[in-house]
Amino acid sequence: MATLTEIERSAKEFSDARKVLRDRVEVLDEGIRALKKRYLPGIRSAVENAKEKQANLSDSIAGSRDLFIKPRTMTLFGIRFGIEKQKGKLEWEKSAIPGIVKLIKKLFPDSWETYVKVKEDPMKKTLATLPSADLKKLGIQVTETGDAVVIKPVDSEVDKLVDALLNEKKDIEEEED
Repeated sequence: MATLTEIERSAKEFSDARKVLRDRVEVLDEGIRALKKRYLPGIRSAVENAKEKQANLSDSIAGSRDLFIKPRTMTLFGIRFGIEKQKGKLEWEKSAIPGIVKLIKKLFPDSWETYVKVKEDPMKKTLATLPSADLKKLGIQVTETGDAVVIKPVDSEVDKLVDALLNEKKDIEEEED
């Protein structure tokens, strides 16, 4: 069993380790800001130029549809372009949903579940507000309710950034494999 002094020392060591982590993340963040400041104007300019060139290509294709009968598309210089049939977009008013569902059930009685999303799930956040006795009647067990050690740094923004950086590094490593 540790003494309160030993726990205080451990908390101080943890705090110091977090300060080093926070400082290193801040240095990285400053470097990222400097790189963005340096390269974003050029990137924005390149994006605008690419949009303009895409619009020119689109106008050229739209004005020359007879060149894209067979084949309807072609690929040159790593760009696929031409004419293609659009898939279409289904739209309905939100207020019409109950009527649409009713008609689907009527017209397709054997397969309506194929066309209608049917989902019935208990909602944990709402159920968590019920008393334990009611949860027990429902057959729901409440676990992990005892005392537990808690260590939560106040500066969670550093944790989020570190998690993002580590996940980004993991993604890069997976791509290299």
